[in-house]
Order: sequence, then C-alpha cells, then structure tokens
Amino acid sequence: MKKVLLLTLICVMCFGMLAYAAPKKIALIGRISWAPGSTGSTHDRDFDIMHHFSMPDEVLSKMLDSWGYFSLLMTDYVVQYMCNGGECPFPPGDDADYFGYVNDGEYMVQPQFLGNDGYSLAWVTGTVWSNICPQLRGVGGVPIIMGEHSCTASNTGKLGTIFMFYGTGNGDMNGDTTIQLTAAGKTHPLTAGLPDEIQIWDPKELDAGAVAAGIKDVAADAAPGTVVLAVWKSDPTLSALSVIEAGGDLADGTKAPARMVVPFGNGGNVRPTPDADLPPTWIVTYDYMTPTGVDLTRRMVRWAMGEDPTGVGKWDMK
Repeated sequence: MKKVLLLTLICVMCFGMLAYAAPKKIALIGRISWAPGSTGSTHDRDFDIMHHFSMPDEVLSKMLDSWGYFSLLMTDYVVQYMCNGGECPFPPGDDADYFGYVNDGEYMVQPQFLGNDGYSLAWVTGTVWSNICPQLRGVGGVPIIMGEHSCTASNTGKLGTIFMFYGTGNGDMNGDTTIQLTAAGKTHPLTAGLPDEIQIWDPKELDAGAVAAGIKDVAADAAPGTVVLAVWKSDPTLSALSVIEAGGDLADGTKAPARMVVPFGNGGNVRPTPDADLPPTWIVTYDYMTPTGVDLTRRMVRWAMGEDPTGVGKWDMK
C-alpha cells in the first residue's frame, strides 16, 4: 500500500512539474507581408514575401520564444472573423474578398477561442489593418497589448478600439527615441526601478524616424482607470506607455475585462523598404532597441500576464 501511495505521489508531482514547465501561449496578431487589397510601391515584390508575416513580427515572435514563451502569429482578418460573428470589414481593394482566405464554416466563428484555447496574452503588434483590428475585449478575460495606434483611444469606427483614452488624439510617434517616466511610472510595478529617462531605440546610422515606430495618446485624455506610466521626451503632453488593471473604468463607460497595455511602440514596417532591390531590405524596429528598451518590453509582457515584471535574471522561470 505504501508503494502505491508513493508511486501516486510521484506521478502527481511529475504531472505538476510538467504543467508548471509548460510555456505560456501568446497570440501575436499581425498582417502577412502581402495581403489582399494592398497597394504601394513594392509592386511584384509582394509575391516574394507573402509567404510570411512582416519581418518585425517574425523577430518579435522569436524574441518572445527566447524568453520561454510560446508565441503564435495570427492573421488579423482571420482573428477578426472568428471574434466578430463571421463579419470582417476588409479594406477596399481589387482582391479584398477575404472569403477566399478563410473557411466561412460555422465552426470558424468562435468569439472566445483565445481564452478557450489557453492563450495568456493577445498582442496586436501594430502591423494590422486598423479597420480589421480584432475585437479582443470580450475574449474570455485574456490580457491585451494594443500595438495598433488607431485602436487605443475612442475611435468608435474601429471595431478593435479598447477605449483607454477619451478622444481620438492617438497616432504614430515617429522619430522620438526617448520616453520619460511620470510620477505614477516611478512607483508602478511595471516601471519601478528603471531610469526616469529611457532611450528605447538606438538609431545608429539610420534616421530615427525609420527605426522609432512609436505610439502616442493625449495624456490628459486618459480614461479614469488608465495609468500613464511614461510620456515622450519631445512632447510630455503625449503618453508613451499606459496600462489599466482588470476592472478599471474605460472611456466608453465599460470595465476593462483584463489587464491592458498601450505600449511605447508598434510593430514597425509591414513591408520591406520601398523601392529597394531584391532581396527585400527590412528595417526591424526591435533590432535597434537598447537593453533598457528590451527590458521594458519584457516587463510589459510579464505585467500583463500577472508575472513579476522585475524578475531580471529569471526569464526561464515561468
């Protein structure tokens, strides 16, 4: 009997260790390098790169995996289709019939699939089409990092809007590489202990505007539950990093269903450098991050998922 109990205990411990060691799943929602309806100066090179997502998204995925997570790249319009009852407001274009790219069977419509499938975080990288940025606030309490600048504030015309700010003063913040912590940012768990002034990107020999793909919101327009942790050095009236706790009051009068983060940067270029020769030349924003910028990115991920954001040196201990 003692041997049976001992064996049972060992089995339970083994299963517990396996469950503990399982990496957390992160959904990275972005756009394939070429997509229906896309236009621009890349011409036929679209077909040379359409087999993968944008290079910044691919690099971000590998970076998250190196931290011990399991990331999976997801196409924005497919996620929108699943979350939105089979509807997807695809941008106009000659090839804008998305029905050829998703199976429109009823089983595709699963509004809770991220939560049901065990994802711990949904990160909209910012390379999505803003009009089809998925509605994520009702996906079973999964935390959100909203890197699509068009969907951070009260843009009611965007289905994926998360209403962390009033108004529509959000957008890109290209060229500024440095943020400054607010009074709240100096004590908040996500940013506590970091320098008051943080250089996110080191542009090196490239123009800062090509590297620093930032996000801005009007800091004074923050919703009641939104905490602005940092502002842009070049314009301290503009938020550079903000968070909200689950249950926090949003600008549309609803409550945040989970922790949400508006990061300091979006996904960067969805295409290679325009008019460059083959092979395609990419400018990947993550390649130019300073060590502190990388650390802050880790902290955003860990805080959103309820982990200790300051666990430097413990990234392999999930």
